[in-house]
Amino acid sequence: MLKKLNYTPINEEPVQQSSSIILSLDDNNNVRTKEPENKNKCNTIVPTKIIDNFFTQEEIDYLLQLQIDYPYSNGKTIGLDPQLPKDFLEREIFSFDDEPHFQPAIQMMRQKIDRWFGPEVIIGGWHILTSYFPYRAHSDAVFGEYGFDENNYAAWTLIIPLDDYDTHTIVFDQHSFTSKLVPEYVKHHEPIDIIDEYTYNKYLSLEATESMRYFSVDTVYKWRKAKCFAASRYKFHASDNHIKNGVPMKRGVIVWTAAPNDFLAK
Repeated sequence: MLKKLNYTPINEEPVQQSSSIILSLDDNNNVRTKEPENKNKCNTIVPTKIIDNFFTQEEIDYLLQLQIDYPYSNGKTIGLDPQLPKDFLEREIFSFDDEPHFQPAIQMMRQKIDRWFGPEVIIGGWHILTSYFPYRAHSDAVFGEYGFDENNYAAWTLIIPLDDYDTHTIVFDQHSFTSKLVPEYVKHHEPIDIIDEYTYNKYLSLEATESMRYFSVDTVYKWRKAKCFAASRYKFHASDNHIKNGVPMKRGVIVWTAAPNDFLAK
């Protein structure tokens, strides 16, 4: 059950959560097992950053024109969510590969990462996301993907909207160094029952109410053109139901970064 509380503005008083793992019985009397070992050995959670005017309008127009000029790089996700029709187009992902026509864009992104995050930070992958159906809660840290390995920890996920949208990305306090999946996280933790009905209905209505018992909200980020939001790849995050908000589509640049294990994020 979600808590029936009067709404308190998110982030007004951050709730401190314990990071320890509790071995206990779940509601079905199954023993909660210890989380798998972090293969990277580095438990760094980078600080959240917000950067205004990450792109100029000219740069946004340039990136969108690349998407038009090179449609071969535009992958489609169709009918993946089990609650949707098999032919429903959920999202398009326009990836920047190593072809010569993408080199100016890659150099542009490299310069921005150097400026705002540091030259040591690795760009593990980036793309233009066109979303027609919201992403459910997950994290972005899978060992072996996008620069995350034995020597480099998963650093920031960047979201840079390419227009203003009445939609939000919700970042939770909770994180995992070993899995991006909410059901896997839930298996190893106790419910904390912090998210109330107002917050759930406004921002998290696509999520299973039982799963949300295990989470608390850290940040709610509203999509604003060129306003970069960067948070730890290990933290769980989700989209609100932008379709319910009357927003059938949203588009932004997504960047996954990594950093050497001895890199101290600022």
